[in-house]
Amino acid sequence: MIENQRIEALEETVETVLRPLVDLLPAERVNSIELTGYDAQLRIATLEARVAVLEQRTAEALQTANAVVNSRIWQTLVKASGLLQRLTRRGDQDL
Repeated sequence: MIENQRIEALEETVETVLRPLVDLLPAERVNSIELTGYDAQLRIATLEARVAVLEQRTAEALQTANAVVNSRIWQTLVKASGLLQRLTRRGDQDL
């Protein structure tokens, strides 16, 4: 909400400062600038949507990773690998 107020205040300031300058430009140049701004807004909206999707996927991946780490199968594999490493070291020392 505060951010929206800041944006509105900034838009007001830009309008107040830049409008007299824009009025000096030819109409086709103003139209070009407005179209560029519109295109930029569309790109930003697209990027925000992509970021939201990536954030969701990241959250899901983290949840899956935590489930795997906390699973009994994973814990058993980790313990077994430790046992194998100890046995391997003992076997190397016997040689």
